Amino acid sequence: MKFLKSFLAAAAASLLVAAPLAANATIALQLDDAATIGVDKLIFDGAAGDADGLVDGKITYLGAAGNWNINVSTGLGNGVLADFGIDLNSVNVSGIGAGVLTVSFTETDMNFGLGGPTAVYGNIGGTAGGNFGYTLYADDANALFGTTATAFSGSTGPGAFSATGGGNVLLNDPFSLTLQVAIDHLGIAGKSTSFDFEGKIPEPTSLALLSLALLGAGAATRRRNKA
Repeated sequence: MKFLKSFLAAAAASLLVAAPLAANATIALQLDDAATIGVDKLIFDGAAGDADGLVDGKITYLGAAGNWNINVSTGLGNGVLADFGIDLNSVNVSGIGAGVLTVSFTETDMNFGLGGPTAVYGNIGGTAGGNFGYTLYADDANALFGTTATAFSGSTGPGAFSATGGGNVLLNDPFSLTLQVAIDHLGIAGKSTSFDFEGKIPEPTSLALLSLALLGAGAATRRRNKA
């Protein structure tokens, strides 16, 4: 019985080692309509403009952005997601004179517990009212809205769309991830675009590690019973 308890304790410790490390991260949401001067909105977690200011790790903006009449954007940081990564979802309606709207969400000080080539993946889906481009950046320099390496990107025209992709990126703790989309309604007012964009790093399979631990514990118990 002592051996079984020791084995399970060691297995639990291995799961803790394999899990991504917690970090004192910074998340930020930025909206910029190229038809107006300067960045229209730059919002930090819990600061002015964050409609979810009482919820750590989540930013929501409700309102206009430049000549875009309606924008509802929510960025979710790593601390509130089941997978290791970040998520950005948004609904946008263009007004008169609207230019290309760029919506970006970033998180810095991310720690995965590993260094070197790392698999970074993205998936996106939604409906575009015009031309639509998207990029998932991974930044080894840990910069806010850092764009050192592109892990996943693409573009589409009007209509429904979905895409998944990614690649290996050189990352060392701490690093930043950034989701960025560019929406172009070609100057037509009243067009709508909505999307959900996620960037993530696959975690070690904790369930598989636990299964191995339990199998090993079972084998040890059987050996003791035979003895």
